Amino acid sequence: GGVLLLGWAVLPPRSRLGDRALLALQAGEVAFNGWIKVAADGGVALAMNRSEMGQGVHTALPMLVAEELDIGLDRVRLVQAGADAVYGNVATFVASLPFHPRDSEPGRRTAVVKGGEWVVAKLARELGINMTGASTSIVDAWEPLRLAAATVRAQLVGAASLRWRLPKEEIVVRDGVVSHASGVHAHFGELASAAAGTPAGDVALKPRAAWTLIGRDTPRTDVVAKSNGSAVYGLDVRPEGLLYAAVRMCPVLGGAPQRIGNEDEVLRRPGVQRLVRLPARAGATAGVA
Repeated sequence: GGVLLLGWAVLPPRSRLGDRALLALQAGEVAFNGWIKVAADGGVALAMNRSEMGQGVHTALPMLVAEELDIGLDRVRLVQAGADAVYGNVATFVASLPFHPRDSEPGRRTAVVKGGEWVVAKLARELGINMTGASTSIVDAWEPLRLAAATVRAQLVGAASLRWRLPKEEIVVRDGVVSHASGVHAHFGELASAAAGTPAGDVALKPRAAWTLIGRDTPRTDVVAKSNGSAVYGLDVRPEGLLYAAVRMCPVLGGAPQRIGNEDEVLRRPGVQRLVRLPARAGATAGVA
C-alpha cells in the first residue's frame, strides 16, 4: 500500500482541462475541452461551476476566459457545469491545510508546505468535490480557466495557420477575430470545427503586461437581469411534466407514519397524481408526499 501511495504521489496531477464530451452541444456549437465551446456566430460558452451568491464570480470567471481568448466579455455566456470531477474545488482543500497564510506566499514556501499542497491538491482533483465558498472561486479558477482559454486560442491560431498556410507567429487574435496582416481573417465560429482537432502545441498564458481586462473595473454582468426580474433562478424553472409535492415528515425522531388517512379520497382530489412514502434518510425522519 505504501508503494502504491508513493507511486501515485509522484505521478503528474490529473489535468483539469476536461474532456470536450462533458459539454452538451446545440446546433453549430463546437466543444474544445470540458470548459469552453464556441458557437457558429463566434460567441463563447463557459461551463460555470460556481454559484453566484453576490460575490461576482459570474463576472470574474468569464473575465479570465475573455482575457486569454481576446474576446469581449459580452460574447462569453454561461452554461451550467455538470458534476464531473474536473469542476471540483481544489483550492478549498489546499486552503484548509494548517499552514500560516504567509507560508504559502511566493518565495516563502518551504519544502513541507510545497509537499503538503502538492499531495492535497492531487487528492482534491481525484475527489472532485464541487463547492462554492471560503473565497476560493477565483483562486481555484485562476490557472485552470486561463489555461483552458489559452489552449482554445492556440488551437484557433493553429487552424488558421494551416488553412491560410501562414506562420502562426504572424497571426493575431483580437476581439474574437483571428487575422493576418495580409488581410485574411475569420471569427472563432468559422474556425471552430477545424480548430477543435488541431493540436494546441506549446500553450503560454498572457503576461500581466498584456492584460486588457483582468484587474480593471468591470460592470457585473448579472446586475441588469437581477434588477429587472428577468434572471432565472432554480425556483423559476418549469421543465415539462413538473409536479409539485406537499411533504409531511413524521414529527417524532425515529418515527414513521403508520397510515395515511383515506388514500382513495386523497387521490380523487383535483390535480393529485399519486402518494409517495418517503423513507428515513440522511438523518431525516420518514414521511409522506
